[in-house]
Amino acid sequence: MKNYNITEAYETLEKVLGEGNAYYHQWKQYQALWDLQSAQIYGMLEEDVEKWTHLLNDIRHGRKTFDTPEDTKSYGAISINIGGVKQDVNNKYDRWHQDILGKFENKLKSTIDAFYKEIKMARRKLEGLSIDASDDVTIFVTEIQEINRSVQGWAKSLDRQKKGEKMLISQNYKFPNDWIWVDIVEFEWSQPFNQILTKKVALM
Repeated sequence: MKNYNITEAYETLEKVLGEGNAYYHQWKQYQALWDLQSAQIYGMLEEDVEKWTHLLNDIRHGRKTFDTPEDTKSYGAISINIGGVKQDVNNKYDRWHQDILGKFENKLKSTIDAFYKEIKMARRKLEGLSIDASDDVTIFVTEIQEINRSVQGWAKSLDRQKKGEKMLISQNYKFPNDWIWVDIVEFEWSQPFNQILTKKVALM
């Protein structure tokens, strides 16, 4: 049997106490779940779909930290019982998750609805533009250029919408019946709208 001197004994004790203390503070940090204010979170995220997506992915991955079957953790003679605390944290975390997920769904739905409407309006506007029917070719060119300048921003917005919807699907979110799927929006974008725009640009 190995003989420990007094220094080794203290070092071992400090290591065990340090590990126990770190574990205790790991759980204590979840007190922040009760201190958080929804207005603070939503104010920080604003209307940025990408920020919402990052936060929800972080929440999903962060849950693994305390999603453990253990109710007790031992460090030498020290035993830390987290059974009750773990359940409280799980419940609070789930409530926050569902609340933020629902809020994000509302934001994303509004974004998709508005985008879909905007693209269809732009497509109808393009369909109504004609050099032959216009008294001034300048009007035709100006309108086409204005729509064309918006294309890059619209493409980025569509990409964020796809990522947002994909994230909701990955979290098994139950979509409302009036949800406009991004596939439908993307079809409107890539087929009628872009095809007509390409033809109109070629006439300039």
